[in-house]
Amino acid sequence: MGPGMSTRPLAAGPPADPASRTGPARRLLLPVLVFACACAAFLPALEAGFVKWDDDINFLDHEAWRGLSSRHLAWMFTTFHNGPYQPLAWVTLGLDHASWGMDPFGYHLTSLLFHGATAVAVFLLSRRLLAIASPASSARIDAAASLAAVLFAVHPLRAESVAWITERRDVVSGVLLVLALHAWVGYARDPRAQGARGRYAWSLGLFAASLLAKGIGMTLPLLMLVLDRFPLRRGEPVGRLVAEKVPFLMLSAIAAILAWVGQSQVGAPAAWEGHGLPERLAQACFGLAFYARKSLLPTGLSPLYPLHAPIDPLATRFVLSAAAVIAGATAAFLLRRRLPALGAALAAYAILLLPVLGLAQVGPQLVADRYSYLPAIPLALLVAGVVLRLGGAGTAIGLAAVAALAAPTWRQAAAWKDTITLWTRAVEADPLEGQSRRKLVLALTEEAARAGDPAESTALLERALEACAAGLALAPDPFFASHAARVHSLLAEVRPERAEEHLERALEFTARAVELGRASAGFDGGAYLDHGLLLCRLRRFDEAAQSFRELVERDPEDMDARMMLAQSLIEAGRVADAVEHLEKLRTTIPEHPTVWIEIGRARRLRGERELSQTALRRALQLLLRALGPEAERSSEYQRAVQELKALASAPEPPPPSPSAPPPAPQPGPP
Repeated sequence: MGPGMSTRPLAAGPPADPASRTGPARRLLLPVLVFACACAAFLPALEAGFVKWDDDINFLDHEAWRGLSSRHLAWMFTTFHNGPYQPLAWVTLGLDHASWGMDPFGYHLTSLLFHGATAVAVFLLSRRLLAIASPASSARIDAAASLAAVLFAVHPLRAESVAWITERRDVVSGVLLVLALHAWVGYARDPRAQGARGRYAWSLGLFAASLLAKGIGMTLPLLMLVLDRFPLRRGEPVGRLVAEKVPFLMLSAIAAILAWVGQSQVGAPAAWEGHGLPERLAQACFGLAFYARKSLLPTGLSPLYPLHAPIDPLATRFVLSAAAVIAGATAAFLLRRRLPALGAALAAYAILLLPVLGLAQVGPQLVADRYSYLPAIPLALLVAGVVLRLGGAGTAIGLAAVAALAAPTWRQAAAWKDTITLWTRAVEADPLEGQSRRKLVLALTEEAARAGDPAESTALLERALEACAAGLALAPDPFFASHAARVHSLLAEVRPERAEEHLERALEFTARAVELGRASAGFDGGAYLDHGLLLCRLRRFDEAAQSFRELVERDPEDMDARMMLAQSLIEAGRVADAVEHLEKLRTTIPEHPTVWIEIGRARRLRGERELSQTALRRALQLLLRALGPEAERSSEYQRAVQELKALASAPEPPPPSPSAPPPAPQPGPP
């Protein structure tokens, strides 16, 4: 499939399968070496855990996949959990759970073994295609096929698919799809040969299984049509070649529908408004150029390349990408007779990328390293063709390329060790990308909250503060101001001797977050909420009430903000103002026990004993109804009891003066 290969017709009959020209020792040794190289490159993944980048949503936060009972299998084959339809991938994960429990080592080991198997399948496919396309000796073909498989397998772009447990679907679908193509090529070399129908059936079955693991290979029938022209050079009419693939096309259509239904259920597809055809074409060209560029120079790899909408198709990177795509397509067309392998490889690369180029955009990513898993195979085959052409010099260059990839691949696999390491590497890859830095701040803060050692917690929080400061230096982002405030609040707990200092710093950051939110197009209610809560913590209740009031004015239906407004007004001694908001809460969420506790407290403070007692008893009834016998251990139940005790010990209000007007009736609980 490489430049300069023979383009001899197959009229004299198909060449012998390369396996038949290979000695038994080499037949066994080469796949073993390919498998070993593929696994060795990603050994750091065995030390990784689950990361909070979909692993939590997929594996840690629910249990429906944990087993292989009929109930578990029914869930696996009917769910669109988190978007994709991937029952076969779920089955492998269920097997892992049966074998390893929740030990991530076992899950990573299984992914590693699947990737090694994919590398062997790529070796077998490469050997078959190269033998068809080239007159070279079996030894040279074996060497070139081995190099193609290893270049595919040990590339840093594979790390996301191999080291991320969520992407188990990549390695499972990958090995099945390559084996399906291998079986189909065996059929297509001579459809009338003995056993050809069996190879066709195997190909169709493996393709179906691949789609059940992940629908990414749905464009396989188009790839088959490319191979019909080169290297197979089949002379049948196009209509007959297409008809031959109708069963495959039907499976592709089903996979496409299932993929779209699943992604639609989680709201992943991008709307055409604001991301129309020019933007999608620009994104597609960028993707085609991106994966080719990263294959040649795999630097700056990241788990997230965000799609910042709206895209400007005339931006430099999109214009340059479009120019590169046009140049590549033009070169392939002009050289189609002299170098047919070039056009076939580039067409196969584009076809395998077609589902993820953004023409039907789903998700927040512009591109993703994992999307290169299958499209890298034709590029690796193209390199193998060059190696065959150059002979010994080409082999030396290929081996040098493999050696050069070893260190960055090892490092990229190690990046998936844990959530903090992952997002630290992402920030290093692109220091100007705010979303990766946000995720790093969240990971550091969450880990600090879990740390039992105050020194470790302090170190993590200080790193989070540094990340927030760097984020604010890049852009006036309210997120970093809000989270800097939260980090200082946590430091106030870890360092009680400096609590006042940290709380004052936190207050400065919440105020800044509020100001940045006002200046931005959006409205971040969380900044107002954090500012008010911090003021309450500092017992500056009048100021807190003002922050909560602004939040309520912007969103009158925010019952949490209204509750905090009422509570801060009570603490500020403005009970009458608080009652107005509590009555609004009572009519809106009448079954909420906290509302009745606060009504009881406010009525007690106003000397309205009967109304207070009625409200507090109502709160106890609601808690008992909701929690049963466990209610008495809840903090809200204890609060209501304490309020009743305070009410019992409060002095009776003095009788009204005969000359005083009767008090105005107050709305009370029903």
